[in-house]
Amino acid sequence: MILGPEVKVGLIVFIAIVALIAAYMFVGGRAYRAGNYDVYAMFDNAQRLNLGTEVRMAGVKIGFVRDISLTKENLAQVVMTISRRMRIPRGSKVQITSGTLIGDPYVEIIPGPADTPPVKPGALIPTQVQARFEDLMPKLDNLVTRLQGTVGSVNKILGNEQMVANISKALANLEVATREAAVWMSEMRDMAKDNRAQVEQALASLSNAAKELQSLVEDMHSLAAGPAKTEIETVLANVKRASADFETAMKNIRDVTSELKKQDVQAILTNVQSASANLDEASQAIAKIVTDGRLAEDLRATISNAREATEQTKELATRLNRKIGGSKTPVEKPKPVRSGLRADVLERFRTSDVRVDVNWTIPWRDRTFYQIGARDIGESAGLNLQAGRMLNACSDFRYGIHGSKVGIGYDRRIGERTSFGLDLYRPNDPDMEFALTHRFGKDWEIAVGMDRVFDDASFLLGLSFKK
Repeated sequence: MILGPEVKVGLIVFIAIVALIAAYMFVGGRAYRAGNYDVYAMFDNAQRLNLGTEVRMAGVKIGFVRDISLTKENLAQVVMTISRRMRIPRGSKVQITSGTLIGDPYVEIIPGPADTPPVKPGALIPTQVQARFEDLMPKLDNLVTRLQGTVGSVNKILGNEQMVANISKALANLEVATREAAVWMSEMRDMAKDNRAQVEQALASLSNAAKELQSLVEDMHSLAAGPAKTEIETVLANVKRASADFETAMKNIRDVTSELKKQDVQAILTNVQSASANLDEASQAIAKIVTDGRLAEDLRATISNAREATEQTKELATRLNRKIGGSKTPVEKPKPVRSGLRADVLERFRTSDVRVDVNWTIPWRDRTFYQIGARDIGESAGLNLQAGRMLNACSDFRYGIHGSKVGIGYDRRIGERTSFGLDLYRPNDPDMEFALTHRFGKDWEIAVGMDRVFDDASFLLGLSFKK
């Protein structure tokens, strides 16, 4: 069997890639073991942790999950690989958290006292149980049940027409009373300002009367201790002065009250009647506008005219487009770089697991397309849902959701058989992946690339089926 030039080139490229990956694994593995150390923790529930999951301390990534296994005691043993540059103080605890209800879980190390020595490699770190969303569901159900009962009671009240009428009437009366109180308080402030001198005089008289009454009480105490004619005369004189001052104060108060009854009360009633008349006129005007059939008919006619003008504008634009572009020769509609159904089976060399991606690219109109599928199908599957635009015949730009994260992508065709794809995702903690594919059959391609370039980079190697 004679091999063609293309097959020979493909075999040489494949052998070179395999040799490069083997050298990387040998050299990188030794450097990896020298620059990291392992610790482990025991959990009652691993809560959907995956190999390669981040390990953080104080919100900063310090390692990743290397292994997850089940012990004889039915506990989840999680082995964590920590960068040797990072020290974990003794007394630290470990918990599994996600930060949000829909976020990916990760391992959080709660550091112990900073002045303690670090834990040794291979040490067991105690765990701390965190409240899970599943545990909160019964309480949430109880709360929802109580809310439903409350809503039912409110609906029952609102369904009683008599009750609604009484509430509306009470609110109307309260509004009227509030307005009248505001007017009355305003009038009272104006009255106090106009009669300030009389009020101050009345207060002064009351103050003097209080002082005289205090003297009277003291004199009565003295009389009770030892009666004497001089003291009795003094007491009588104080009583006369107190009576005179009290009568003066009462006269001033009566004058103020009388003036209020004669002038200000009448003004207050006049203002209230005027406000009520204005409200009645406004209510009649609103009712007239709402029930005016002519006004409603004019509004409908205006909307109908606007709709007809819009349709005529669209028809005119269509005719102009046909006149201008009708004589051009039809051009074959371009296709995206990665059109149709595509399935990728890739192996991550860092964590020794297999990743399966399935995507379907649908060409649309005006050089646009849509891509829908799933990334890393399995327990940690992520949604791919992106819109794209063909920049030219050889390159595309994508944007939307990549692996359930916000991201953008770029695809480039290099020659007839080779293409390149790049994805940048997770804006808050950016990461990137890329792949270079080469077609060696009608529907098959070989793919080589790198995953998580900015975070625990791992080589990818696998096959792609494109239909």
